[in-house]
Amino acid sequence: MSFLSLPFAWWAQLALFFVILLVAMRPFGLYMARVFSGERTFLTPLMQPIENVLYKLGRIDPHEEMDWKTYTVSVLMFSIIGGLALFLFLLYQPFPDISADLALNIAASFVTNTNWQSYAPETTLTTTSQMIGLAVQNFLSAAVGFAVLIAFLRGLARDSSKTLGNFWSDLVKGVLYLLLPLSFFFALFLVTQGVVQTFGEASVVSPLDPTASQIIATGPVASQVAIKQLGTNGGGFFTVNAAHPFENPTPLSSFFQMLAILLIPAASAVCFGAMTRRHGDGRALLWAMFLFLIPLALVSLMAEHQANPLLKALGVDPALGNMEGKEMRFGVFGSTLWASLTTATSSGSTNAALDSFMPLAGLIPLLFIHFGEVVFGGIGSGLCGLFVYVFLTVFMAGLMIGRSPEYLGKKIGIFDMKMVSLIVLIPAFLTLGGTALAVMTQAGQNGAGNPAEQGFSEILYALSSASHNNGSAFGGIKSNTPFYNILLGLCMLLGRFGVITAFLALAGSMAAKKSTPASAGTLDTTSPLFIGLLVGVIAIISVLTFIPALSLGPVAAHFHLMAAGGLG
Repeated sequence: MSFLSLPFAWWAQLALFFVILLVAMRPFGLYMARVFSGERTFLTPLMQPIENVLYKLGRIDPHEEMDWKTYTVSVLMFSIIGGLALFLFLLYQPFPDISADLALNIAASFVTNTNWQSYAPETTLTTTSQMIGLAVQNFLSAAVGFAVLIAFLRGLARDSSKTLGNFWSDLVKGVLYLLLPLSFFFALFLVTQGVVQTFGEASVVSPLDPTASQIIATGPVASQVAIKQLGTNGGGFFTVNAAHPFENPTPLSSFFQMLAILLIPAASAVCFGAMTRRHGDGRALLWAMFLFLIPLALVSLMAEHQANPLLKALGVDPALGNMEGKEMRFGVFGSTLWASLTTATSSGSTNAALDSFMPLAGLIPLLFIHFGEVVFGGIGSGLCGLFVYVFLTVFMAGLMIGRSPEYLGKKIGIFDMKMVSLIVLIPAFLTLGGTALAVMTQAGQNGAGNPAEQGFSEILYALSSASHNNGSAFGGIKSNTPFYNILLGLCMLLGRFGVITAFLALAGSMAAKKSTPASAGTLDTTSPLFIGLLVGVIAIISVLTFIPALSLGPVAAHFHLMAAGGLG
C-alpha cells in the first residue's frame, strides 16, 4: 500500500479539486471581509433595503456595539428560542407523530449546526417541517457560527476595546450577503444536474419486477442540499443523504458539492487575514489545514483502494477496490474523498456507508473529528477551533524560550488559557464520557449494530460526531431510542454552546488588550517552523486524548482484518 499505487485519474481529480478551491477562496474571502467590515459590495443595492427592514422590524440598531457578555447572551437566547420553536413545530406536526425525545434530538441537532439524523427524513417529516423547520435552521445555525468567528476577529484586530460588534447585524449580514445568494445559484446548478426541486406528488416507479411498483418521495430537495453543503450542515432530505440520486445524481454534482463544503471555511482564513491586516498569518493557518487534510485523505484513499480480503476470499473482483457500501456513480475515489472532507469540516453529509469502509479508512474521519474539526471545520467554528490551538502553540513556545506568549501583538494571559483549556476539554469530555456511559449500560449496548470492535466504533463515532457538532454517522448504530436521542442531544447542545461561551469570553479578553509592536524576540507566527509546531501540537493533543479509544475500535479492527486476509 503506497501513494504510487493510486490511479493517475485520482491524482488528476485531486489536483483539479484543490486548484479550483485555491482560485475561488481568495476573492470570496476578501468579499466576506468587506461585508463584515461594513464596506459597500456589489450586493449592497439589493440587500441593504431588506437589511434595513429587518432591523426596523426587530427594533435593532446595527451600529450599537456589544461587549462579549451581551454578544454571548444574544447568541444563546436566539439559539434557545429557535431550538424551542423547532421542537414544538416538530412535536405538533399533523402527521406522522414524533416522540418528544426524537423531536428534542432533531431540534438540538439543527440548532447546533450538527444535523445528526437518527430517523428517515422523507417518512418522518412533512415537507413543511423540512422547509420551515430544518432548512431555516440550516441558514441560521450556520450564520450564528460565522458571527462568532467575526466577533473573535474583531477582538484580535481591535485595540483596548470593550466591544465585539453587534450580533444581530452579523447574523443578518451572514444570511443576506453570503448564504442566501450562494445557495440560490448553487441550487439552480443542482437542478441542472437532476436534483429534484418540486412540490409535486411522490414518484411511482417500476423496479426490476414489472408487476411491482415503488414510491419515491420528492420535494424541494435542491434548495435544502445547497444550504446543507454551503453551511456545512449536512442534514439530508433523504435517509441516505448524498448517496440518493435525487440529492446527488452525477459525478459533477458530487464534485461541486464537495467544493461547496470547503468554500466558506477555506475563505474564512483569507477573511481573517484581510480583517486583521495579517495576510501572512491567514496563509499560515491555511498551510496548517492543508498539511492535515491532504496526507490523511491520501491514507484513506490508499486504504479503500485495496479490496477487502474477506470479500476477495468469496471471489469478489478486487480491481475496483473496496466497493462495499458505495455508489457506482461515485466509486471509491468520490466516496472516500467525500468522507474525508465532510469530517474535516463539520458538514456531516455522506454519499457512502462509513460502516463498510476499511478500518484505516474509517479511522481517518474519526481523526478529523477528534482534531476538533480544525482542518477547515464548519462555517466559523473550524477557524475558531484552530485559533485555540494557535494559542496553545504560542503558549508552549513561550514556555520553551522563557518569554510571555503573545499573538498578533497581544499577550496571552491566565484567563485566556483557562478559556482555551475549556474549549479543548468540553468536546473531549463529552465524547469519552458519553461513550463510556453507552458501553456500560444495556440501553447503550443495544444500539450497536455489530459486535466487538466494530460495535464500539459505531458508539464512539456517534458520540464523537455529536459532541463535536459534525453530524455524520458511522452507520449500523440504532440511535433512534430515548437513551441515544437524549444523550446525543445533550452532547450536541453542550458541545456547541459551552464552547461558544468560552470562545466569546476569550474574544472579549483579547479585544480589551493593547497591541504591542513586534520585537526581535517575538515568535514569527507565519514561519514554516510555527506551522510545523502548530500541526504537531494539534496531532499530539488529539492523539493523547483519543488514541486509547481509537485503539479499541478501528485500530483493533484493522489488525483483525490483517490476521484474516493479510492486508498490506
